[in-house]
Amino acid sequence: MTIYIGTWSNVSLRLRLAGTKRDAVVNSLRPAVKYHIRLFAENDIGISQPSAVLRATTTEEGNPNDVR
Repeated sequence: MTIYIGTWSNVSLRLRLAGTKRDAVVNSLRPAVKYHIRLFAENDIGISQPSAVLRATTTEEGNPNDVR
């Protein structure tokens, strides 16, 4: 699984995960920011269509792992 974060034409973060992974941790997010995330699956045949957009908003200053 590959996770892209950023504008679709200018990806600011790309994570590559083994197909056996069911979750991921994204570090270094800024406080009080809305993020739009799409997921893609990739194998020997190619890359899938993107998932529906996942939206997450980080909370204001505080626990850096606290995402709404």
